[in-house]
Amino acid sequence: GEGADGEGDDGSAAGLPFKTPWWADDFSPLDGKALGLLESRALADPRGASKLELEAYLDRRDAGFKALEEAAVSELEPAAQEEYHGLVSAVARRAEEKREQARAAREAARAALYLQPPPLDPDGAATALRVMLPAPTMRAMVAALRDFLIRHAEGQGLEREEWAKELCEERASDFTEELEERLRLHWPRKGRVEVKIRQVREGQLIAHRQRAQRHGRVVREKNANHHAGFEKNITKYAHRCSFYASELKALERTLPAQESLAALQGLEGKCRKRVELFGEECRSALLDLGRATTEEPAQLVALSANLLKNTYKFSDSASNGDYSDFEFEELRLQLENLNAEVATSVAARVKQVEALAERQASALAGGAKFLQAFEAALQELSLREAIGMKYGAPRRNAQERLRTEQTCDANSADAVDGLLDQLEQLCAEIKLATEFAAAKRAADKELAARGLKRGKGAAGGDGPQLVVSPPRSAVVREVLKALRSLLFQRSQYLEFLPRPDLVLHATRPVNPEPGLSRLDEKALRKAVSAFVPTLAPTMRVALDAMEERCRAETRQLYEDEGKLRALGDKDVPDALRDWLTKSRKAILEDDGYRDKSRRRLRNQVERLEQLVAKAPKVPNPRAERAEQVGAQIQVLGAGAALIEESCARALSAASTQLDARERSFQTRLGIWARAKAKHESALRPQMGRPDARGDLEKLSLTEADRSAEVLSAVASVKLDVVAGQVELAKSFVSMVDEQTRAALALLDTLVLEDDLGYLPGDELIEKKRKSLKRLKKLQRSKDERKAATLRAKAAAAAEEEGGGTQAGAAAATAAAATAAAATGQASSCG
Repeated sequence: GEGADGEGDDGSAAGLPFKTPWWADDFSPLDGKALGLLESRALADPRGASKLELEAYLDRRDAGFKALEEAAVSELEPAAQEEYHGLVSAVARRAEEKREQARAAREAARAALYLQPPPLDPDGAATALRVMLPAPTMRAMVAALRDFLIRHAEGQGLEREEWAKELCEERASDFTEELEERLRLHWPRKGRVEVKIRQVREGQLIAHRQRAQRHGRVVREKNANHHAGFEKNITKYAHRCSFYASELKALERTLPAQESLAALQGLEGKCRKRVELFGEECRSALLDLGRATTEEPAQLVALSANLLKNTYKFSDSASNGDYSDFEFEELRLQLENLNAEVATSVAARVKQVEALAERQASALAGGAKFLQAFEAALQELSLREAIGMKYGAPRRNAQERLRTEQTCDANSADAVDGLLDQLEQLCAEIKLATEFAAAKRAADKELAARGLKRGKGAAGGDGPQLVVSPPRSAVVREVLKALRSLLFQRSQYLEFLPRPDLVLHATRPVNPEPGLSRLDEKALRKAVSAFVPTLAPTMRVALDAMEERCRAETRQLYEDEGKLRALGDKDVPDALRDWLTKSRKAILEDDGYRDKSRRRLRNQVERLEQLVAKAPKVPNPRAERAEQVGAQIQVLGAGAALIEESCARALSAASTQLDARERSFQTRLGIWARAKAKHESALRPQMGRPDARGDLEKLSLTEADRSAEVLSAVASVKLDVVAGQVELAKSFVSMVDEQTRAALALLDTLVLEDDLGYLPGDELIEKKRKSLKRLKKLQRSKDERKAATLRAKAAAAAEEEGGGTQAGAAAATAAAATAAAATGQASSCG
């Protein structure tokens, strides 16, 4: 509210060409900017040196302010008058605040004095009794007494008023009757005739004159009351305009001191809110003042019209009038003059309302001026800090590119995790399928040794299929190829590969597994997702490109807007340069985003080493789950999985071929057996007679032919089986050779932990190697656990089958034998 004094001695800010006459010669007021900064510091530190400095300046300002005469004030320009009235209000308000503070201090001192104990005598007793009550206590007692007296007076007053009214009515009635009786008795006949004939008209004239005077007096009183209320309201609204203008000026002075976009927008919100509220006040004020120029004068004019309407002349015989034409015309002229007085007052009020409306419009125009200053301050801050919709676009674009690059990096890492999960699942499926196939063959062999056949639902009847489309080994090869390529790209992108030339990535190409059908190839393409990373060569290169583009966009934007001089010799504003430096440090420095990605990459490589069984002892990534089920699950390496799956498929193919040959031969053998049985049944004792010799020879020749055919078929089937197994063996050797070469090529060109660089906090701690004796002991323990697991599975399967069937017992025996063989083989190897 004191912002009107910050324009300087010469009054240049208000447009005055002369020195302001209300300042003392020894006082120099601060300009608007200095005063605004001082007020801002005082608001930030209400009890500091800035607050004391502001109070001292305001004391000097109040002391140096000189009140002017009304004539001198009327000679000033309107802007100067407004400034002067604002200063008068500010000085008066501050003086009132000081008086309130002094009054409060006196009250506090008086209360403290009342609360002090009386002096004591040498014996320590009080020398006097405290008879002075504290001011709050006295005020409370006086207020209680006042409330009691008012309540009592109100209660008794109503009763006395009713009693007095009844007494007055009673006495008025009695005295009226008494007076009338006396007048009737003492009224002479002459006076009675005079009153009846002459004084009737005189009384009418007096009543008419009094009626007109009474109406004029009532209308003038009401008009005066209306005008007094109007003057009070218009003065209040005018002061409100001045206060609003001073508020906007104070807000406008604080704009250059704001250091952030949020602070500027907060001031803009305050301004808009105040403009909106003041606009509502202005509309409400004009409506309120409009009643004093329309409704209230119309009511007064209606009163006069109603009076004239209810005045009847002698000529109106129907209404029994008592006004002559002269009296009626005289009353009409009096009412017209009265209406003219009301119209004069209304015209003066209309001029005042129009002047107030102009003043309100001028005050509201200060909002537009504030918004212009806000736009200038916003542009200055945007140029300085490179923020906002226009000047903050390069930073937002850079942030978007940075987020996009980080998202691509995260997607690439997620793709590696997905491939590792798929590889782990494939290795586990191969291990389970091969173990299940081995247990099934052992059970079949045991059943065959006992002359039994596998029944439906026997142990090992249902389990993971060994032959699927596409083959698991082909999927493992493609997953390893994808991991090799993606890990190499991520290592180079994160600059985490000190010697990329040692990773022979491009020199060892690996083709897809040969011998696949078209359906297998199609299924293989669907089984392995083809992830194409959209990363830059390195994260540093991406960051450099982002910074270079941000600098170029910033300079181009400032050049297009004609603000290139704001940059000076710098290519970007200081705030944007600080943000670029901070972003680079957050990404490239130690423990930044790049180091986090490197750490994740190293964890992925460590997991890959576990899945390909690089270490002599294969770690178990599912040790927690293994402990839950009470058995140690071994991990099958990816290279070993390729060979084992190939071997198992070759063995399955050989078994399938043997089974097909056996079924075909058994079918023919059944035919030959039935023929032999027929021949045997035909060989009866009657064949020994001489006359049956021909039949006997014929039967012997037929049986000889059948026997020769069987022997020939056995030899042929044997040759076919051996030839088929030889071909399968050749293809198996070729396949194992090709799988081994592919596995070695893939494993040799994978990015391993030894190829990666170091991270902050890494320490070169040499691991203690286990002796051969300890390694053998660990291997025996592992084999024993595996055998126990197989025995438990066989026992559980036998129980599910029924607990007593020969097939279940055979399967359990076969599983136990397999476990024992595995244990013995491991011991012999040790």
